[in-house]
Amino acid sequence: MKDREIILNELIGDTTGLSKKERAELIKNKKRELKEAEIRKHTAEREAAEKLKAAQIAEERKSGKRKTLAEITEGRDDYEQDFKVPDDTVVYCENLVKLYKIGDIEVMALQGLDLSVKNGEMVAIIGNSGSGKSTLMNIIGGLDRPTAGRIYVNGINLLKLDDSQMLQYMRETVGFVWQNTARNMIPYLNALDNVKLVMQMAGRLDSNRANELLEIVGLGHRKKSKMHELSGGEQQRVAIAIGLANKPKILLADEPTGAVDTKTTAQIMSVFHRLNSEMGVTVIIVTHDRQLSHMVPRVVTISDGRIGTEFIRREEIDVNSDEMMNATAGHDTGSHIEYGFIDGRRRLFIPEYYLSKVGLHEKCKVGIDVKDGKLELFKPEEDDAL
Repeated sequence: MKDREIILNELIGDTTGLSKKERAELIKNKKRELKEAEIRKHTAEREAAEKLKAAQIAEERKSGKRKTLAEITEGRDDYEQDFKVPDDTVVYCENLVKLYKIGDIEVMALQGLDLSVKNGEMVAIIGNSGSGKSTLMNIIGGLDRPTAGRIYVNGINLLKLDDSQMLQYMRETVGFVWQNTARNMIPYLNALDNVKLVMQMAGRLDSNRANELLEIVGLGHRKKSKMHELSGGEQQRVAIAIGLANKPKILLADEPTGAVDTKTTAQIMSVFHRLNSEMGVTVIIVTHDRQLSHMVPRVVTISDGRIGTEFIRREEIDVNSDEMMNATAGHDTGSHIEYGFIDGRRRLFIPEYYLSKVGLHEKCKVGIDVKDGKLELFKPEEDDAL
């Protein structure tokens, strides 16, 4: 193999008649061309090796020699032997508890939370700061582990994964879109290379798919742009492409519209809708922005580490209409039906709005009755504080 300096001299050729400045510029350009050629060569070699590896893994799985994570974690102990995740459920949480200890103080971020998400759903989990929504997202994403309870994602029992298996789970099953662009992109790489990097780390580099993903999010013309050359909305759309790089079953988005304006919010949400409807990706958006509730089919509120209420959209939203823009402006047109939620411990969360309507408040007695098949809650005549 020729020495790089020899190759460089051959590329430069005879420089007689060139000024010192012209020769220096020529050397600089040739060095850049040589470096780019080396990168292309190494990338091609990696792609070939990774495609071969992927084919071998696929063959091993087909022949039964390599088990999936769902197969690895199935029936690990007697407690799980008789348990079955409900059909067509991609995320199943039961009685999730998460405790954090800060010195001598214990903080309960999740207090027996129950949640299920169907395959192919688009769901927004909405809650105020400290409600437990980010803790829940981190547990679903494999970034944190619950203290107690059950959690299955795509048939995988997350409580049974060791650290290496959890890393495999995060690479294969979930994709992330963060509010902070520094967590989504590496600044000195362009958009295309950022998408390809995630693929390389998982051992499944596919340049064609990387280009296709940027086209899908409407940024095929910006694939050579770096982070500082992109607007906030464009950065978030690149982040979505990065999150989809390894064909995840679930796309987790943490405050994806928290740092953009109303128009850009509508554009980003339109991308999520298209991915959900056209590619079948399950989308879970975690946010404190209640305006987004009008832009998704299902909304789950979380409060004090437990599921509060659910909102189900009455009819589908046209992502290309003015309705999408109006939704981001907080227009409440009664687009959703609100439901209460009784968790595994028979607890029911009642929003403050309904309590105030009948003069109820925290830590007071509530009258309970059943009339004509309906459960009635009312303020008793004597309301003594507990």
